[in-house]
Amino acid sequence: MQGKGAATLTLIVQHSLGHRPYWSYSFRRVQQFDSALAVLDRGLVTVTDKETLSAEKLDTLRVAGRAEEAVALGRRLISQSYSGPQIWVKLAQTFQDQGKLPEAIDTLEQGLKSNPNDEDLREKLASIFADNDAPQHAALHYKWLTDQFPKKASYPALLANMYLELEFYDRAMYWYRGNVP
Repeated sequence: MQGKGAATLTLIVQHSLGHRPYWSYSFRRVQQFDSALAVLDRGLVTVTDKETLSAEKLDTLRVAGRAEEAVALGRRLISQSYSGPQIWVKLAQTFQDQGKLPEAIDTLEQGLKSNPNDEDLREKLASIFADNDAPQHAALHYKWLTDQFPKKASYPALLANMYLELEFYDRAMYWYRGNVP
């Protein structure tokens, strides 16, 4: 039965819809990273949304422990004007996984230059600051996120947490009570 399942999976991968990211996710889930990358590579030849698939390829390389390849791909994509937020966030995550926080922060700040109103870039940058003893920087980004996305309940709480770390107790309580701009 295993042979039949493998043959079926191979047939599915060779199907014309094999470039869809969810096939790649299936392979990643069972740690068949080369197969996941092959699906994404095939898709990069046939689809118009190359940026999304490229970002997934970058992330698959990262998850597979091939950080150098992920960084090289991310830098190449950025130099080729694929500057969507996904590329920047996934490249920054690769740097963060390697313990290269200055590179991760620089990557996100560069991404914000070309995508200044992107929620994911700003949230990732804020979380890196928050996780690395820089609550004053995290608070600035969480404040921006709270102002831009007032209905998202997590941002006021995260902002309040940063104010609490900074010992701005009145401000923290203001945001914990659910006040929005």
